[in-house]
Amino acid sequence: MRLAIMAIALPFSCPVWATEFPVVGGHGFDWLNPDHTQCRRVTEADAKKFKACEFLADGNAFGLQSPYHSCRVSKRSEYFVYGSRAKCVEAFETMRSNAP
Repeated sequence: MRLAIMAIALPFSCPVWATEFPVVGGHGFDWLNPDHTQCRRVTEADAKKFKACEFLADGNAFGLQSPYHSCRVSKRSEYFVYGSRAKCVEAFETMRSNAP
């Protein structure tokens, strides 16, 4: 019985079921410029610079399973935007700790 309950509950805890959140108000950083970026709140002005954004509900950036938006600015600039500052900082610190 316990195994059956876990089998039912597990799919609902997966990030694939994550609800899309708005880019504006999220927290992000430019992962292609790791030495010149930090986590910060995305404003309307920031969002206007994004050429395109894609929401990844089952995102797996830097080995972390967490939903995020991937927002391209140019060939040399792309922001990962998370729903909370804590998730952004976790991804940013993980990226920096794995840098060459």
